Amino acid sequence: MRNFYKLCLFCCCSVFLVLSNNFTLVASHAKGADMTYKCISSGEYEITLVFYYDCSSTELPPTNVPLEFTSFTCNEYYTDFLFKIFAESEQEVSPLCPESLSQSQCSLGSLPGVKKHVYRRSFSLPQSCPDWIVSFTECCRNPQITNIPNPTDFQLHTEVWIDNSGNICNNSVQFENEPVSYYCNVPSSFEQFAIDPDGDSLVFNLMAPLNYISNPIPFAGAFNLLQPFNAQPFSFNTTNGALTFTPNGQQVAAVAVRVDEYRNGKWVGAVMRDMQLTVANCNNRQLQLTADVPETISVCVGEPVQINLTATDPDSADIPTLTYNEVQFDNASLTINSNAGGLLTAAFLWYPSPADTGIHKLVFRATDNACPFMSEDLFICNIFVNWQPFAGPDLFYCGSPLNVQVSGGGTFTWQPTTGLTLLNETGSSVSLAPTVTTTYTLSNNCSSTDQLTVQVLPDIPLSMPQNEEGCAGQPIQLLPNLPNAAAYSFQWLPAQGLNNPNILTPEASPSDTVVYFLTATDNATGCSVTDSVQVNIPGRLYGLDIASDDTLCSAALNQLNAVLYQRLEGGINTGGFVAQNAMLTVGHDTLSVNSPTPYNGSFENGRIQMLFRKDELLAEGIFPGTISQIGFYVTRKYSPIPYSGFTVKMGHTTDMVIGGFVSGLTTVAQASDYTTQPGWNMHPLDFPYDWDGNRNMLVEICFSNPDWFYRDDVAASTTNGNTVVYEEKDGIPVCDISSGLTSDVRPNLRFAMNTTLTNLPDITVQWTPATGLSDPTILNPVLTINQDTAITYTVTVTDGNCTLSASRTVYILNNGNISLPSVIEACLNDTLVLQVSGIDFPNTATYQWSPATGLSCTDCPAPQLIVSNQIYQVIVTDQNGCVATLQTQLQPLPLPQVDAGPTQVVLQAQEVQLNASGTYNAIQWLPAALLDDATLPDPLAAITQTTTFYAVATAENGCTATDEVTIVLKDCSELLMPTAFTPNDDGINDRLRIPEQGITTINKWEIYNRWGNLVFSTANASAYWNGYHGFDTAPMGLYAVVIEYICNQQTYIYKGNVMLIR
Repeated sequence: MRNFYKLCLFCCCSVFLVLSNNFTLVASHAKGADMTYKCISSGEYEITLVFYYDCSSTELPPTNVPLEFTSFTCNEYYTDFLFKIFAESEQEVSPLCPESLSQSQCSLGSLPGVKKHVYRRSFSLPQSCPDWIVSFTECCRNPQITNIPNPTDFQLHTEVWIDNSGNICNNSVQFENEPVSYYCNVPSSFEQFAIDPDGDSLVFNLMAPLNYISNPIPFAGAFNLLQPFNAQPFSFNTTNGALTFTPNGQQVAAVAVRVDEYRNGKWVGAVMRDMQLTVANCNNRQLQLTADVPETISVCVGEPVQINLTATDPDSADIPTLTYNEVQFDNASLTINSNAGGLLTAAFLWYPSPADTGIHKLVFRATDNACPFMSEDLFICNIFVNWQPFAGPDLFYCGSPLNVQVSGGGTFTWQPTTGLTLLNETGSSVSLAPTVTTTYTLSNNCSSTDQLTVQVLPDIPLSMPQNEEGCAGQPIQLLPNLPNAAAYSFQWLPAQGLNNPNILTPEASPSDTVVYFLTATDNATGCSVTDSVQVNIPGRLYGLDIASDDTLCSAALNQLNAVLYQRLEGGINTGGFVAQNAMLTVGHDTLSVNSPTPYNGSFENGRIQMLFRKDELLAEGIFPGTISQIGFYVTRKYSPIPYSGFTVKMGHTTDMVIGGFVSGLTTVAQASDYTTQPGWNMHPLDFPYDWDGNRNMLVEICFSNPDWFYRDDVAASTTNGNTVVYEEKDGIPVCDISSGLTSDVRPNLRFAMNTTLTNLPDITVQWTPATGLSDPTILNPVLTINQDTAITYTVTVTDGNCTLSASRTVYILNNGNISLPSVIEACLNDTLVLQVSGIDFPNTATYQWSPATGLSCTDCPAPQLIVSNQIYQVIVTDQNGCVATLQTQLQPLPLPQVDAGPTQVVLQAQEVQLNASGTYNAIQWLPAALLDDATLPDPLAAITQTTTFYAVATAENGCTATDEVTIVLKDCSELLMPTAFTPNDDGINDRLRIPEQGITTINKWEIYNRWGNLVFSTANASAYWNGYHGFDTAPMGLYAVVIEYICNQQTYIYKGNVMLIR
């Protein structure tokens, strides 16, 4: 299935490439590079990069290229750019015969072609350091290379090394030939033709081509530095860098050479060149150019320079051609004496004039006429034209030998020889160490002279104190002694921890033991002396801080937290791990990347190392401490199964960039299976790891799966320079390889760690003032103050003889008066307003009530509700941003029980008896004016119209309940009677009565059946009919009712019907 996936991917890419031939997945055009430099002045250099690219690639070199500047001694790392010199760029330098140039790939032909691009710019180095590395990296190498496995997986990297300490102003070597050459399968050689403008001694060494700083590329197969490509025999000359070899078969070899410069035995700089040698299937043998003079000669003005040259071509049918850089040599001539049978002889003649005084580089170039791959050889002669020797300005001797380099002659003599040591045979370089002031006379081979006076000065009387001892963070006065200090300038290194590194007696406040170096320089003579003093910082602690907020709210639980920073050695924690107190993250960009990632399941095996610089960690608040977990943030998860053998390693380094895998890291999480999840993936460490705070940190992840699946994307950030090296392979374990791909995109990493001590025996703590503190002698006292105020608190921690102090001004905002009753008793079902008190400006505060059940609003200061059994909470944020959380419990009180009775109907104005039954403590009837006593349960009511009376009952708890009864007053003619009854002895509606309506007198009450027979008769208003006719039950049916009654002293007759139902 995987092969099908790869095939589909290839097809898709192929289609896209057809549609857009300007797109390449990997730029594989890098063929070679030379980088050199010239010293303009102290610390300022002109750097030139000549980059050679393969014309078969469609990828063009950039307009500007980045350089990395690194010094491990000075802890420097930064990047800058070189600018393209268009007038010198885009030149074809294919080593083909002129007739075949039009057929090179640079002209869309088939023959291999190469062009060069030139980049140049001046830079000022920020510090005087002995180990500057200026490097250029370009991806990727061209695929034709045969002595590197998978060459497009690697970058082309070249470097120069600069020592700008001690006022060294060195110029690097310059190369006179291109680092790309074509050869046939015949005995051949490649010479470097490196010229040093300063006349320094040069040492050449083969080196492996680089992928990045300190990251050599592995050779393919059995190739190595002694045999970098397929050639027998092969040799390398460390004196001039010449490679001599007989190739065996077609091949393209990447070779690198380092050239180191030594001046009077001292190393002053170096360069490297990255070369590519191409061997074609041809048989043109290499010609050789020789001369009868050495590579360096010295002549006087007017003295003839005569050079006899011979170009010998083993192929006798070839016709050699000889040229030289004639534009730079006036009054010179080159005479071809003979040219036949592959042998050319010639004579060069030049008479230098006084205007020619100085150094001249004479370059002879011999080529044959073979095509397409011609042969070429150079002879370079440095000619020193002498007129007047120059020994330089007079010097001061300060106790150290003075190395003097003179010019203006071929050979020199010195008088006197007292205190003089010759450093070379010509006398152009000497060491001077006189015991008394001496004037030396310098003579050259042209009989001219110069004088140099060396004034011997007394030693600078600088005396340093004995080693000092102090406490972390507390100032210590450094007291060296130097009379007449105003005549000197001073430089202390390192400057960190010093209040002024440019005075004689600065104050030092180091956090750890350190050695300070003082250089005192005489302002008049330039003589200097350097001495040192060590400041020892004992004890377990190196820092103290107060981690509390600057602004506190009085209603909150506030603590002042003093944190102690512990001193650690680094490595596996062996002193007892303290639980983590922080989750800290390095990297805050929102990039989502699938490479580099620690979870690259698209390959069976994966390894990644990440560099975290000390300054980055400290800037994120990550102080020396014990790391218990690390984690990565998965932005998109694709992996369906666990990662096998997932291992975590950690270590320390002083490197500022990463170029290859660093060995020797410590396993902190043993191999296990791990399944990723979206979001943070935290990996607990089996062995918690201490970071010492002084060095950079390395974190490595490695896994080995039985098969590939899919990778997981992680959150990442762009860093300054390469901080990641990674490798991914199928079928090849990668956990122990040394090289990989580098990147400046680094996965964001979260550390779970303990950076501080919360408790430490044998220390004393004192807070001042003690105002509002629960205990001023502990590290984290509780602060309680209920007023607006500002207080500066200082905590002092004493550990043995050392005392650490830290202060913080705390602004306290009073919100402690904000309150809400914790319990509210109210009568059930009453309407209640919840009111927060104690807020100065209630309308500017915000409120959040919960739950919302029963509340009229949830974000207002005083919500209304109906009382029930409920707990409410409110979060109040006042105008200062202070937050108070309050809670109240509603406790409903029970209501009294009251019943005012049923509605009554009366036919005439009269007194009516009311009655309120139930359970209560007091009663109040309304309206009271119509009652004989409104406080009685059963008052008499005198009505003249229909009236509703209210019985308001009050319980002992003060809660009230109300019931009502209506007395209906009708006209005397509106007697009310039931229209049906059911005399079946079930106790419900068994009797027919005249309802109570205030009628007390009736003349008659008669009931007739449907045949007009009288079945019931009475004159008693309280009597009733039980549904019998005599002793028999009356049948079910409709009966007529006639009642004659007296109302308001008048007689009324009621006639109606009633239904008897059984």
